[in-house]
Amino acid sequence: MDHDHGPVFVSYRHSDGTEPARAVTAVLRACGLSVWLDEYAMLVGSFTYRMDEALRSGASAGVLVATPDVRLSKAIQTVEFPALARLSQESHMLLGVVSPLRRSDGSVDEQATAGLYDPIPDFDLADHKHYGADRREDLFSLARDFVIDRMRALRPETERAVLRIDVATRNQASDSDRTAAHLDVRLDIHGEGLLPSPTGMDLFAAAAPILTQAFVDSGATSVEFSGNGHLSFLLALGAVFPRSRCASMAFVDANGERWLSPRTALASPSQPLVVRTAIPDATIVSAAERVLVSIEVLATGYAPAAVSLLAADPAGWRAAYAITPSVPGNLLSPADAEAWANDICADLVSVMSEAGVDELHLLYSGPAALAPLIGRNLTGYAVTAYEVLDRFNPTKARYVPTIAIKVGGAVTQLRALLTEESAS
Repeated sequence: MDHDHGPVFVSYRHSDGTEPARAVTAVLRACGLSVWLDEYAMLVGSFTYRMDEALRSGASAGVLVATPDVRLSKAIQTVEFPALARLSQESHMLLGVVSPLRRSDGSVDEQATAGLYDPIPDFDLADHKHYGADRREDLFSLARDFVIDRMRALRPETERAVLRIDVATRNQASDSDRTAAHLDVRLDIHGEGLLPSPTGMDLFAAAAPILTQAFVDSGATSVEFSGNGHLSFLLALGAVFPRSRCASMAFVDANGERWLSPRTALASPSQPLVVRTAIPDATIVSAAERVLVSIEVLATGYAPAAVSLLAADPAGWRAAYAITPSVPGNLLSPADAEAWANDICADLVSVMSEAGVDELHLLYSGPAALAPLIGRNLTGYAVTAYEVLDRFNPTKARYVPTIAIKVGGAVTQLRALLTEESAS
């Protein structure tokens, strides 16, 4: 198999395979694999030539979306399928089959699926792993198999070293949308990109265990992120690799600066970098089982009207605090990333300990690169992360819950909260 981070080639018939192909593509991209899909990757020129060129130029794996109409496609029968079969035979490239054809017991019918394709000497498609086209868990099983295969191939490079993951949550699909990272996690843009995609966050939540397993199978001791994304997504991303599992974490920002949370925590500075103050006019209810904390370390991202609106929720809070720089206007330096993350998380621990509850509603306004370094320290809490909408409109600004995070030891559970209705 070609493990140079090339895209996964998805072969499908437009007439009845477009929707399954799009579903496969979205799952693969959420799990860190770029995808070649003719819908956006096909360039001008001979169809047959472009297909053959794509398959020969570095596909890292292949997927056959085996819907009944593939029998009618000359391109699939004479170009795509033979090329994928050849790559599977010659370079042991993984070839997965996604099929809607099932036996009476509900299992995928490998023989019936293989019968949709013209025979190839010495190649038995039924012998390859098949996945149900109509079962989401099957599509994630396919993605897991591809990701883990890549990690095992890369282990000589990543063992006792760094696993590199590039991320983007305001993305337009492209086969070339990949970097030198080992994985490229991609969520499609939603609307104008102010909020994450509800579907994308749901896919990311389901992909989290695969990303955790990828880290384990890579043998890495550290993870390095790059790219950009919505702040709530980045908080959750850090939580997927908690300190108990990942010794060191870094984020390389757009300027090439590394924001590092190293293996050994730094000593707290003599002068605290942040202070904690009560949010004015918050609705405090002694019987409430939740705490609200607004981390406000970057003035340009701060939305005071949205914070006030949420703090005044009639359901109430056991406590409601803002964590802000101890020196107003103090700029964050990448060199001090660990110190900032430590101080912020120390205050979070104090707040939750004093409140005696474990449900934390977290608002974050700060550098994107710092968010994962905070997220990796959320162990033991049931966290709801928010994203701000209409930040600059004081009459419409509001915080929208996007994802629930629960870190227990080395296991992180994510649950998407954003819906199409709440995102509009």
